[in-house]
Amino acid sequence: MLSGKSRHLLSCPGKSALDSPTKQGTQVAPRAAVQGDKRLPQPFGRQAWPTSLRTAAASLWEFHLALESWEKTWESREDAVVFLAEEAARAESCTPLRVIPSDICEDAYAACSQHDLPVSYLADQVRVAARFAQPLRFEDALDLGRFTQQWAGSHAMLLARLAGQKGRWQRPSIGELAKAFFLTGRMCDLKRDLARDRVFVPMADLQQFGVSVDHLRQGVMSDAMRRLMWKQTVRIRDAFARGLAIGNDLAGWQRRTFCKHWLGGLYLLAEIEARKYDLWARPFTLSRWRKAQLQLQVLTGKTSFR
Repeated sequence: MLSGKSRHLLSCPGKSALDSPTKQGTQVAPRAAVQGDKRLPQPFGRQAWPTSLRTAAASLWEFHLALESWEKTWESREDAVVFLAEEAARAESCTPLRVIPSDICEDAYAACSQHDLPVSYLADQVRVAARFAQPLRFEDALDLGRFTQQWAGSHAMLLARLAGQKGRWQRPSIGELAKAFFLTGRMCDLKRDLARDRVFVPMADLQQFGVSVDHLRQGVMSDAMRRLMWKQTVRIRDAFARGLAIGNDLAGWQRRTFCKHWLGGLYLLAEIEARKYDLWARPFTLSRWRKAQLQLQVLTGKTSFR
């Protein structure tokens, strides 16, 4: 691991490590506070990578998770858009951000420099993070899809390029996989998202089935709620299916990791269906037994669940 100054100078030639701006009143969470949901594995998370790429993958994940964890109260969404646009410009120029710890920024910039990854994908994530300004709502499936592509898709593109998958023809599949993994996670973590006033179910779907945001918060099961959640799983299954094509381009550890997480995503959807779409009763986890079963399925090619 490089020192903070060395990381910054390596990733941004011609820039001084002293060019780390701060903004009065803007609080940044300490690095120790940045962590993802430990109950479910991260697709292509740190441990999935060979030693030579593990540090870079971890740095990209930490940047993504730190940005998702950052919260601030805004007077208006427009203020958030302006501020995050400024932060995105900083990311484009490899300047430490004010919204997440500087060492996390520098590690991510260094990973991009060392592995020839476009920092524009980091900037895209910063720019769209303005949507996290409370409350987070999506008008329809197209609106949700645009957000998912820029947020999860940009992160996925960095990981794909780190793995050497840089073909233009692969981008649609990568985007669909990112959408599938992200929305699966959002269904499994629905209660936590609602507590943060983040609703990843399109408002048009809520209106179609006569379900309100308050109904989601209360978790009162009904036929309308089950139909609503069924529609979300159909959308996610379609994304998993459209993303499957990239598996043909993978081999070795990449193919094994892809299959494990792809099957894991399908298992979680099957579990949601087995629970009759009750996302509130108990947390979703992958037990050691289930992880071992998924590993066996990777080796045997079995794709059904019981």
